[in-house]
Order: sequence, then C-alpha cells, then structure tokens
Amino acid sequence: MFIIGIDPHRGPTQRRDRPHRDGPGGARAAGGSTSAATTADWSSDFTPRVWAIEGAAGTGALLAQQLVAAGER
Repeated sequence: MFIIGIDPHRGPTQRRDRPHRDGPGGARAAGGSTSAATTADWSSDFTPRVWAIEGAAGTGALLAQQLVAAGER
C-alpha cells in the first residue's frame, strides 16, 4: 500500500515551471486546472494507493475533489 502525501501550499522559493524530486518517488508539480490529471498519471505506478492531502478543506480542496471524482481514495 502506498500513501501519497500532498502539501498544496506554495512557498516563496517554489518555482511553478520547474518540477523536482523530493526523495524516493517524490516530486513537486505546479498547480492549476490540470494538476489532478497530471498527479493521477504520475501515481499510476503506485498501486494500491491512498491519498493524504493537507488542507483538503482549504488550499487542497480542489485537488482532493478532483481525485475523488476520478475514482481515487
């Protein structure tokens, strides 16, 4: 079982145009309307999986809703 953690805040040092890895299997990605599809594509190798989205009722709400709509847990 893979637990994929998402921290959706943007800090002043994050650049939206440059994804980078944060340790084994980690990545940073820019937000936006395509972020859920991009994130779901990236995670396809990690099965079975569940998502842990920080701020799912705030800054992570859109991503959380999009992933649930796409059939993710």
